[in-house]
Amino acid sequence: MTESDAILSFEFDDDIFVSSDEKAAKKEVLPEKIDYVAKQDTEGWFYTKRNHEEVMLDRHGPNQLKNAVEYDYLHKRYDRALDTGLLYIRVAESSKECKVSNTREMSEIVAHCAAKLGRYDILEQMLDRKQTRKLDYRVWRQIAAIMMGQANPMRCHVAHLAITRALYIMTSTRWKTSIDIVRQRHEKEKQQLQEEYDHIEKQGGDLTKFIAWMHNATGTEDLKQVGLDTFAWDDLVWIYGEWTKRKDTDTEKDNEEQGVRPVREL
Repeated sequence: MTESDAILSFEFDDDIFVSSDEKAAKKEVLPEKIDYVAKQDTEGWFYTKRNHEEVMLDRHGPNQLKNAVEYDYLHKRYDRALDTGLLYIRVAESSKECKVSNTREMSEIVAHCAAKLGRYDILEQMLDRKQTRKLDYRVWRQIAAIMMGQANPMRCHVAHLAITRALYIMTSTRWKTSIDIVRQRHEKEKQQLQEEYDHIEKQGGDLTKFIAWMHNATGTEDLKQVGLDTFAWDDLVWIYGEWTKRKDTDTEKDNEEQGVRPVREL
């Protein structure tokens, strides 16, 4: 372009040669407004007709079945929750393809379902599993819940021993209470345990009566007399032994030296 061309050049709007109808046709056409409805989970989405053992091997399968178990328990469908929960535990612990690393929470649900249904055969299995975790306060808490499932006086006494042991372990264990979320959980757990302890005491629970009975009991034949015949004699011996054996360690002495206070004072 020459200098003269640059001087004479100018921009020009060719719209002046376009009719008003054509201008209107060129206007951008906006899409119709569509009401947006957020996707909502359908109730019971976690139920499936697929084989549950296969579902457990899916990436999100265990979480799906866990939701189903929790939902059934919430709506008091204890039979279905129990069956699914037991399958969940079995596959998680036997299959290398299943990515579940911890069945503790599911075990708790299964124990509660079994207690609700009076399935003492299942409770026996759960109690056997818990013996390897004797220093976990949640184990003793579950034992108390199992005993209170269909409580009679002696079961209530065993439950009182178990919940007392749970409180002791929980409150004498070091928690990093300087961390807010840990402190909140500690306070919540302690409050719940204390409420359960108080409830069992109101029902007449007295661990000293179970201890006194065990001093004189000789075996399986004595269980029926006190309504404990749905439990194995060896399991009751283990509970009794763990309670008495705790005094043979320096745990309590160490706690006193570290300033651990009684539960009621915490």
